[in-house]
This record gives sequence, C-alpha cells and structure tokens, in this order.
Amino acid sequence: MEDEIPYNELYKVGDHLILKLCCNDIFEGDFSAGGKNRIDLINTKQHNNPNKLGGILSFYRNEIDNIHQLKTKMTIKPEEPIENDIQDLKKINMVEEEYERLKEMARSYVYLENADNRYYEAVKSLGDAELIGVVALGMEDSRTAVIKLLVICNFKQVYIFDMTNMKNRSFYQELKEILESEYTCKVVHGGGPLIDILYRNYKVYMKYVFDTQVVDLIIEKNKKRKMLSQMRDISECLVEYLNFPSSLLKNALDVTIKQWAHRPLSDRKKLYASQLVTYLITLKEDMQKILFSEMYKAIENVHDHYYYMNCYDFSKKMRDNSVSEDIEKLIPMLNKSSLDTETENVGSVSSSGTNVQKM
Repeated sequence: MEDEIPYNELYKVGDHLILKLCCNDIFEGDFSAGGKNRIDLINTKQHNNPNKLGGILSFYRNEIDNIHQLKTKMTIKPEEPIENDIQDLKKINMVEEEYERLKEMARSYVYLENADNRYYEAVKSLGDAELIGVVALGMEDSRTAVIKLLVICNFKQVYIFDMTNMKNRSFYQELKEILESEYTCKVVHGGGPLIDILYRNYKVYMKYVFDTQVVDLIIEKNKKRKMLSQMRDISECLVEYLNFPSSLLKNALDVTIKQWAHRPLSDRKKLYASQLVTYLITLKEDMQKILFSEMYKAIENVHDHYYYMNCYDFSKKMRDNSVSEDIEKLIPMLNKSSLDTETENVGSVSSSGTNVQKM
C-alpha cells in the first residue's frame, strides 16, 4: 500500500470514472475529490440502474477492484505519434458518447411476442442493415433444442423476439430471410450450436457470419503465437479487447436456461437479454481493426504522406496517379499464403460456376 499512487494525484476533478468493486458491483460518476485511498464521485450511477444517485458517494481502495476511464475523443490531428502511458492502457477502448449510447440502446429494447405491426417494423429495420448482432437464448444442450428468445440488434436498436408462441418449429419467413441473407453480416459469439440448430430444426441456413469467439482464437494464434485452452465467453472478450469491467455482463450470463424459458419474462431478464447482443457489433469492429491492422496502418501512413508534403509537391501529386517510390515503401506485404489461397478459391469458383449447397 505504501507505493500506491494517491487517487487525488491520478485523477482530476471532472474525470469520468467507472469503478468495479470487489463485490462485482459497478458504479460510474465524475471525480469530485479524494485522497490517497479515497475516491468521491458525483453524478453517480449504478450499473443496470439508469437513475443518478444523489449526493457524493465515497469509495475506498480496499473495496475497489478496478478503475476504468473512457478514451478521449480526438478532434485534432497529432503532430507526433502518441505513446500510450500506463493509465491510457487501463482505459476502456471507447469514447464516453459511444459507451453511453450502447448502455441506452440496451435499455431501450423492443420486446416482440407476435407478428404485429411492430414486428414488421422491426424486420424492415433489420433487413435494411448491413450488420446485425444475433443471440439465441434458452436452448437446451441438445441438437433438438428449441430457441426461446432470439435477440437481434442493428447499430441503433435491440429487438427481442419471443419464440415461445411459434408452433411446430416453424420460423417467421421475414426473420429467415434476414438470417439467410448474403448481404447482411450476422455477428455472433460461439455461433456453432445456433447455426446447427437453426438449420436442422428450423430449416434456416444462416450465412455471412462473423463469430467473435472464433476470431478471438484467430487473433490469439496469429498475433500472440499461442492458442487458448478455453474459449472466451462474450464478457471475457469485452475485457480483452475493449477493457470493459469484468462484471459488466455477469448478471446476464448467470441467467439459466430454465429462467430464460420462464414466462412471463421479467423486465430485468429482458434487459439482460438485450445486453448480451448490444456489444457484439462494437466487438466485431475492434477485432476487425486488429485483423486488418497492417492495412489500416498503411492507409494512415499514405494519408500522412500527403499531409506532410509541401504545397508544391502536394499540388503536383494531385495531378499524378503514378506510384512513387515513397508511396511504395509505405505499402506492406500481407500474408502471402492467405492471399494466394483466397485468389485460388475465387478462381475455382468463377471458372466452375458451381454453387455449394449445405446438405
């Protein structure tokens, strides 16, 4: 405890802090004062409670497990590369506006039990999206399992489809078309069982899928040169990639299969279901940045090359599309074997014109 940096030296008045306590509760608010081992927050909220708690709340070092901050939104191009310090590495990989937007989106779910007007508005909104998150809840550990809840979100809204009213394993045609679309990317986490059950039991062949659990394994194996012994759940991935508090989704993940099947479904359970899908798209976007980090870095370097040109060279380059030696040096060689394999696959499909069907 002697070498701990005092809280009043780490944080300044107005800093927005997210505290995960040792008991797994999460509180967030604005730093108003503190001491070596005390943090005082105002405008405080408790996780899963949208209402602000009045007055000043004090938290002490021995009850605090982790302290998180949100990234600062950059509006000015830095003149020099920014090196992250230790405190930056502890920050949630998200700006405050986006963090609050996602929390509000989770709370503002639309719960649908029947194919009424709201249902058709929902499937229209989802059908127009290029990217959706998909979670199925209440399935038994069996290939003959029945989906109790199907939770789908786009960038702005979460829709909870209560599937218990469906008879004879039929599936709403509009939802089937969305899941089978080759133009709407479906983001799932650990989607293997869901895709199998959809196909075998509901005759729904879900295509164009981004599975964050599988991509996590790809990143670990290729970037860190190791393979996990256990696949991470959605909460663990949010901690790993976005530095979220580890207990953010604890209550949602603790709901049992039997509890998901119980009707009527409580508002609290609906909120938990909504939370499990809300962060999938954001997680996918962050993982994609890692997968294509060399590409994004090359794009940034080429753009910076223009930024640092003098006015004469800039004007000259605008009229010239030739690849200069300076530009060529900024373009990396990507994984050749992957590119060659992809090229061969594209060539074989185009030459044969064969459509592969799932049997």
